[in-house]
Amino acid sequence: MPGRSTFGSTRQLVSKRWQASYWHEGVRYVAPNTFSTKADANAYLGEAQTEIGRGEWIDPRDGKVLLLTTRETDQLKNADEGNAEEGECHAPSSSP
Repeated sequence: MPGRSTFGSTRQLVSKRWQASYWHEGVRYVAPNTFSTKADANAYLGEAQTEIGRGEWIDPRDGKVLLLTTRETDQLKNADEGNAEEGECHAPSSSP
């Protein structure tokens, strides 16, 4: 019998392993693997729900890269340059 929670659902397969799935924006997502316990399947659902709530969820159909805002990208570039002021943007250096 499928398990129900406020977010997503779990069900025990014939193999006695647990499958977790949830709906988001009209699309059903099934965990990429199965779980040995129902608690592990529910933990997976909890993580997915937290990521959605924080705006950190990445659609598994789109890939594994979290897109950054332009400011965040600039801050990462500046941190790589080592001596840049926070929020300062540098043009790429040109090589001869």
